[in-house]
Amino acid sequence: MGADEHTGSQEAAIAALARRQHGLLRRSDLETLGVGRKAIPYRVGTSRRLFALLPGVFALGSGPYPRPTLWLAAQWWCEDGNRRGGGPPSLSIVSHVTAGAFRGHGAEPDLRIIHLTTTGSVRSRRGIAVHRTRHLDPEDWQQHGLLRVTSAARTIVDEAGMLPFPALRTRVDRLRELPLRALQQTLERSPGRQGSVAARRLLDIEQRHTKSEFERRFLVFCREHRIAPPPELNSWVAGHKADCVYRTAWLVVELDGRAFHERRRAFQADRQRDTDYQLAHFRILRLTWWDLEPEWAQRTAEVLRAFLDGSRAP
Repeated sequence: MGADEHTGSQEAAIAALARRQHGLLRRSDLETLGVGRKAIPYRVGTSRRLFALLPGVFALGSGPYPRPTLWLAAQWWCEDGNRRGGGPPSLSIVSHVTAGAFRGHGAEPDLRIIHLTTTGSVRSRRGIAVHRTRHLDPEDWQQHGLLRVTSAARTIVDEAGMLPFPALRTRVDRLRELPLRALQQTLERSPGRQGSVAARRLLDIEQRHTKSEFERRFLVFCREHRIAPPPELNSWVAGHKADCVYRTAWLVVELDGRAFHERRRAFQADRQRDTDYQLAHFRILRLTWWDLEPEWAQRTAEVLRAFLDGSRAP
Protein backbone atom coordinates (compact mmCIF):
# COMPACT_ATOMS: atom_id res chain seq x y z
CA MET A 1 0.00 0.00 0.00
CA GLY A 2 1.42 3.38 -1.01
CA ALA A 3 1.78 6.31 1.35
CA ASP A 4 -1.10 8.21 -0.22
CA GLU A 5 -3.32 5.14 -0.12
CA HIS A 6 -2.43 4.51 3.51
CA THR A 7 -3.15 8.13 4.42
CA GLY A 8 -6.48 8.00 2.61
CA SER A 9 -7.46 4.80 4.40
CA GLN A 10 -6.46 6.29 7.75
CA GLU A 11 -8.44 9.47 7.09
CA ALA A 12 -11.49 7.40 6.16
CA ALA A 13 -11.20 5.41 9.40
CA ILE A 14 -10.85 8.61 11.43
CA ALA A 15 -13.92 10.13 9.77
CA ALA A 16 -15.98 6.96 10.26
CA LEU A 17 -15.17 6.82 13.97
CA ALA A 18 -15.88 10.53 14.46
CA ARG A 19 -19.31 10.12 12.85
CA ARG A 20 -20.18 7.55 15.52
CA GLN A 21 -19.01 9.87 18.31
CA HIS A 22 -20.80 13.18 17.74
CA GLY A 23 -17.93 14.26 15.50
CA LEU A 24 -15.39 13.81 18.31
CA LEU A 25 -12.13 11.92 18.73
CA ARG A 26 -10.03 11.30 21.80
CA ARG A 27 -6.26 11.25 21.76
CA SER A 28 -6.42 7.50 22.35
CA ASP A 29 -8.72 7.11 19.32
CA LEU A 30 -6.19 8.79 17.06
CA GLU A 31 -3.34 6.70 18.46
CA THR A 32 -5.33 3.51 17.93
CA LEU A 33 -5.88 4.51 14.30
CA GLY A 34 -2.15 4.93 13.77
CA VAL A 35 -1.61 8.63 14.44
CA GLY A 36 1.44 8.86 16.68
CA ARG A 37 1.29 10.90 19.88
CA LYS A 38 3.86 13.36 18.54
CA ALA A 39 2.06 13.59 15.20
CA ILE A 40 -1.26 14.69 16.71
CA PRO A 41 -0.23 18.36 17.32
CA TYR A 42 1.06 18.48 13.74
CA ARG A 43 -2.24 17.13 12.44
CA VAL A 44 -4.16 19.75 14.42
CA GLY A 45 -1.85 22.54 13.28
CA THR A 46 -1.85 21.68 9.57
CA SER A 47 -5.22 20.03 9.00
CA ARG A 48 -8.29 22.02 8.13
CA ARG A 49 -10.47 19.25 9.52
CA LEU A 50 -9.11 18.37 12.97
CA PHE A 51 -9.57 20.90 15.79
CA ALA A 52 -8.64 20.71 19.47
CA LEU A 53 -11.72 21.41 21.61
CA LEU A 54 -10.22 20.51 24.99
CA PRO A 55 -6.97 18.88 26.10
CA GLY A 56 -7.08 15.37 24.65
CA VAL A 57 -10.41 15.89 22.82
CA PHE A 58 -10.65 16.80 19.14
CA ALA A 59 -13.45 17.61 16.71
CA LEU A 60 -13.51 16.62 13.08
CA GLY A 61 -14.74 19.75 11.38
CA SER A 62 -15.03 23.35 12.47
CA GLY A 63 -17.85 24.68 14.64
CA PRO A 64 -20.30 25.78 15.70
CA TYR A 65 -20.87 22.46 17.44
CA PRO A 66 -24.20 21.09 18.74
CA ARG A 67 -24.62 21.13 22.50
CA PRO A 68 -24.47 17.30 22.86
CA THR A 69 -21.08 17.39 21.10
CA LEU A 70 -19.77 19.93 23.60
CA TRP A 71 -21.26 18.00 26.54
CA LEU A 72 -19.53 14.80 25.41
CA ALA A 73 -16.25 16.64 24.87
CA ALA A 74 -16.41 17.96 28.44
CA GLN A 75 -17.24 14.49 29.79
CA TRP A 76 -14.28 12.94 27.97
CA TRP A 77 -11.93 15.71 29.09
CA CYS A 78 -12.97 15.10 32.70
CA GLU A 79 -12.58 11.32 32.38
CA ASP A 80 -9.13 11.72 30.82
CA GLY A 81 -8.08 14.10 33.59
CA ASN A 82 -9.20 11.64 36.24
CA ARG A 83 -7.19 8.84 34.60
CA ARG A 84 -4.07 10.98 34.47
CA GLY A 85 -4.56 11.90 38.12
CA GLY A 86 -4.29 8.27 39.17
CA GLY A 87 -6.32 6.78 41.99
CA PRO A 88 -9.28 4.40 41.67
CA PRO A 89 -11.54 4.40 38.58
CA SER A 90 -13.92 7.35 38.61
CA LEU A 91 -17.10 8.50 36.90
CA SER A 92 -17.79 11.74 35.06
CA ILE A 93 -21.46 12.57 34.50
CA VAL A 94 -23.28 15.43 32.75
CA SER A 95 -25.29 17.04 35.58
CA HIS A 96 -27.12 20.03 37.05
CA VAL A 97 -28.66 22.47 34.54
CA THR A 98 -26.72 20.83 31.69
CA ALA A 99 -28.45 17.54 32.45
CA GLY A 100 -31.67 19.52 32.83
CA ALA A 101 -31.29 20.80 29.28
CA PHE A 102 -30.70 17.24 28.07
CA ARG A 103 -33.85 16.07 29.87
CA GLY A 104 -36.06 18.89 28.61
CA HIS A 105 -36.31 20.88 31.84
CA GLY A 106 -35.36 24.06 30.02
CA ALA A 107 -32.46 25.78 28.34
CA GLU A 108 -29.06 26.07 30.00
CA PRO A 109 -28.99 29.42 31.86
CA ASP A 110 -25.44 30.10 30.67
CA LEU A 111 -24.25 28.45 27.45
CA ARG A 112 -20.67 29.31 28.35
CA ILE A 113 -20.64 26.76 31.19
CA ILE A 114 -21.11 22.98 31.10
CA HIS A 115 -21.78 21.24 34.41
CA LEU A 116 -20.33 17.83 35.27
CA THR A 117 -20.30 15.72 38.41
CA THR A 118 -17.32 13.43 39.02
CA THR A 119 -16.06 11.05 41.67
CA GLY A 120 -12.51 11.91 40.58
CA SER A 121 -10.08 14.68 41.40
CA VAL A 122 -10.42 16.92 38.32
CA ARG A 123 -11.14 20.55 39.07
CA SER A 124 -13.17 23.09 37.14
CA ARG A 125 -11.67 24.95 34.21
CA ARG A 126 -12.90 27.78 32.04
CA GLY A 127 -16.22 26.74 30.53
CA ILE A 128 -16.62 23.59 32.64
CA ALA A 129 -17.94 23.56 36.21
CA VAL A 130 -16.91 20.31 37.89
CA HIS A 131 -18.90 19.23 40.95
CA ARG A 132 -16.95 16.63 42.90
CA THR A 133 -18.62 13.96 45.00
CA ARG A 134 -17.34 10.93 46.87
CA HIS A 135 -19.98 8.57 45.55
CA LEU A 136 -22.51 8.32 42.72
CA ASP A 137 -25.20 5.72 43.28
CA PRO A 138 -26.02 3.64 40.16
CA GLU A 139 -29.60 4.91 40.51
CA ASP A 140 -28.39 8.50 40.18
CA TRP A 141 -27.18 8.35 36.57
CA GLN A 142 -27.95 6.70 33.25
CA GLN A 143 -26.10 5.98 30.03
CA HIS A 144 -27.56 7.64 26.94
CA GLY A 145 -25.44 6.56 24.02
CA LEU A 146 -21.97 7.91 24.77
CA LEU A 147 -23.24 10.45 27.29
CA ARG A 148 -23.61 9.71 30.97
CA VAL A 149 -26.35 11.88 32.46
CA THR A 150 -27.73 12.20 35.98
CA SER A 151 -31.15 10.62 36.48
CA ALA A 152 -34.26 12.76 36.24
CA ALA A 153 -34.63 12.86 40.03
CA ARG A 154 -30.95 13.55 40.75
CA THR A 155 -31.00 16.29 38.10
CA ILE A 156 -33.89 18.02 39.90
CA VAL A 157 -32.02 17.87 43.23
CA ASP A 158 -28.87 19.29 41.62
CA GLU A 159 -30.85 22.06 39.90
CA ALA A 160 -32.54 22.86 43.21
CA GLY A 161 -29.11 23.57 44.65
CA MET A 162 -28.25 26.25 42.09
CA LEU A 163 -31.54 27.85 40.97
CA PRO A 164 -33.96 30.17 42.78
CA PHE A 165 -37.09 28.26 43.75
CA PRO A 166 -39.38 30.06 41.23
CA ALA A 167 -36.97 29.15 38.42
CA LEU A 168 -36.91 25.55 39.62
CA ARG A 169 -40.70 25.47 39.57
CA THR A 170 -40.77 26.82 36.01
CA ARG A 171 -38.45 24.04 34.85
CA VAL A 172 -40.44 21.35 36.66
CA ASP A 173 -43.67 22.61 35.11
CA ARG A 174 -42.30 21.65 31.69
CA LEU A 175 -42.14 17.96 32.62
CA ARG A 176 -44.84 15.57 31.47
CA GLU A 177 -44.50 13.72 34.76
CA LEU A 178 -42.65 14.50 37.96
CA PRO A 179 -40.76 11.43 39.32
CA LEU A 180 -42.05 11.81 42.88
CA ARG A 181 -41.05 8.37 44.15
CA ALA A 182 -37.58 8.53 42.58
CA LEU A 183 -37.15 12.05 43.96
CA GLN A 184 -38.03 10.83 47.45
CA GLN A 185 -35.53 7.96 47.15
CA THR A 186 -32.81 10.29 45.87
CA LEU A 187 -33.31 12.60 48.85
CA GLU A 188 -33.17 9.65 51.24
CA ARG A 189 -29.84 8.55 49.76
CA SER A 190 -28.26 11.98 50.24
CA PRO A 191 -30.26 13.98 52.82
CA GLY A 192 -27.62 16.66 53.31
CA ARG A 193 -26.88 17.35 49.65
CA GLN A 194 -27.02 20.95 48.47
CA GLY A 195 -30.47 21.45 47.02
CA SER A 196 -32.14 18.82 49.19
CA VAL A 197 -34.13 21.41 51.18
CA ALA A 198 -35.58 23.03 48.06
CA ALA A 199 -36.17 19.64 46.41
CA ARG A 200 -37.99 18.37 49.51
CA ARG A 201 -40.17 21.48 49.48
CA LEU A 202 -40.93 20.80 45.82
CA LEU A 203 -41.82 17.23 46.71
CA ASP A 204 -44.11 18.31 49.55
CA ILE A 205 -45.94 20.79 47.31
CA GLU A 206 -46.47 18.27 44.53
CA GLN A 207 -47.77 15.44 46.71
CA ARG A 208 -51.50 14.88 46.86
CA HIS A 209 -53.38 17.22 49.21
CA THR A 210 -56.88 16.47 50.44
CA LYS A 211 -59.72 18.74 49.40
CA SER A 212 -60.49 19.74 52.99
CA GLU A 213 -56.81 20.51 53.63
CA PHE A 214 -56.69 22.78 50.58
CA GLU A 215 -59.99 24.47 51.50
CA ARG A 216 -58.66 25.32 54.96
CA ARG A 217 -55.50 26.73 53.45
CA PHE A 218 -57.46 28.81 50.94
CA LEU A 219 -59.66 30.29 53.67
CA VAL A 220 -56.54 31.24 55.66
CA PHE A 221 -55.09 32.75 52.47
CA CYS A 222 -58.23 34.87 51.99
CA ARG A 223 -58.07 36.08 55.56
CA GLU A 224 -54.36 36.95 55.37
CA HIS A 225 -54.88 38.94 52.16
CA ARG A 226 -58.15 40.54 53.27
CA ILE A 227 -60.17 38.93 50.52
CA ALA A 228 -63.79 37.99 51.09
CA PRO A 229 -64.04 34.24 51.71
CA PRO A 230 -66.19 32.30 49.24
CA PRO A 231 -69.88 32.46 50.26
CA GLU A 232 -70.37 28.88 49.06
CA LEU A 233 -68.17 25.80 49.32
CA ASN A 234 -68.83 22.60 47.38
CA SER A 235 -71.92 24.01 45.68
CA TRP A 236 -73.43 22.88 42.40
CA VAL A 237 -72.78 24.97 39.29
CA ALA A 238 -73.58 23.82 35.74
CA GLY A 239 -73.91 20.20 36.83
CA HIS A 240 -70.62 20.11 38.74
CA LYS A 241 -69.82 20.43 42.41
CA ALA A 242 -67.61 23.53 42.45
CA ASP A 243 -65.07 24.01 45.24
CA CYS A 244 -65.64 27.73 45.88
CA VAL A 245 -68.42 29.86 44.42
CA TYR A 246 -68.70 33.64 44.39
CA ARG A 247 -72.13 33.62 42.79
CA THR A 248 -72.70 37.39 42.71
CA ALA A 249 -69.31 37.78 40.99
CA TRP A 250 -70.06 34.91 38.59
CA LEU A 251 -66.82 33.26 39.66
CA VAL A 252 -65.89 29.65 40.39
CA VAL A 253 -62.58 28.93 42.12
CA GLU A 254 -61.38 25.34 41.80
CA LEU A 255 -58.76 24.15 44.30
CA ASP A 256 -56.62 21.52 42.61
CA GLY A 257 -54.81 19.56 45.28
CA ARG A 258 -54.07 16.60 43.05
CA ALA A 259 -50.53 15.38 42.58
CA PHE A 260 -48.63 16.64 39.56
CA HIS A 261 -49.14 13.52 37.40
CA GLU A 262 -52.84 13.35 38.31
CA ARG A 263 -53.38 16.92 37.11
CA ARG A 264 -51.74 16.12 33.79
CA ARG A 265 -53.88 13.03 33.24
CA ALA A 266 -57.09 14.91 34.09
CA PHE A 267 -56.34 17.86 31.80
CA GLN A 268 -59.03 17.05 29.21
CA ALA A 269 -61.74 16.41 31.83
CA ASP A 270 -60.88 19.70 33.52
CA ARG A 271 -61.24 21.53 30.20
CA GLN A 272 -64.73 20.09 29.71
CA ARG A 273 -65.71 21.10 33.23
CA ASP A 274 -64.41 24.63 32.64
CA THR A 275 -66.35 24.84 29.38
CA ASP A 276 -69.56 23.94 31.22
CA TYR A 277 -68.92 26.70 33.75
CA GLN A 278 -68.32 29.21 30.97
CA LEU A 279 -71.48 28.20 29.13
CA ALA A 280 -73.32 28.96 32.37
CA HIS A 281 -71.67 32.44 32.26
CA PHE A 282 -69.26 31.74 35.13
CA ARG A 283 -65.60 32.62 35.00
CA ILE A 284 -63.19 30.02 36.30
CA LEU A 285 -60.00 30.41 38.34
CA ARG A 286 -58.00 27.24 39.00
CA LEU A 287 -55.53 27.30 41.87
CA THR A 288 -52.94 24.68 42.74
CA TRP A 289 -50.98 24.30 45.96
CA TRP A 290 -48.18 26.19 44.22
CA ASP A 291 -50.31 29.31 43.90
CA LEU A 292 -50.58 29.80 47.66
CA GLU A 293 -46.85 29.40 48.30
CA PRO A 294 -45.13 32.58 49.59
CA GLU A 295 -43.42 33.39 46.27
CA TRP A 296 -46.74 33.48 44.38
CA ALA A 297 -49.36 34.25 47.04
CA GLN A 298 -49.32 38.02 46.45
CA ARG A 299 -49.76 37.57 42.72
CA THR A 300 -52.56 35.07 43.29
CA ALA A 301 -54.29 37.54 45.60
CA GLU A 302 -54.09 40.25 42.94
CA VAL A 303 -55.61 37.94 40.33
CA LEU A 304 -58.43 36.88 42.64
CA ARG A 305 -59.19 40.50 43.54
CA ALA A 306 -59.30 41.40 39.85
CA PHE A 307 -61.86 38.66 39.26
CA LEU A 308 -63.99 39.74 42.21
CA ASP A 309 -63.79 43.45 41.35
CA GLY A 310 -64.86 42.65 37.81
CA SER A 311 -68.24 41.31 38.87
CA ARG A 312 -70.68 41.19 36.01
CA ALA A 313 -74.04 39.76 35.17
CA PRO A 314 -74.34 37.23 32.34
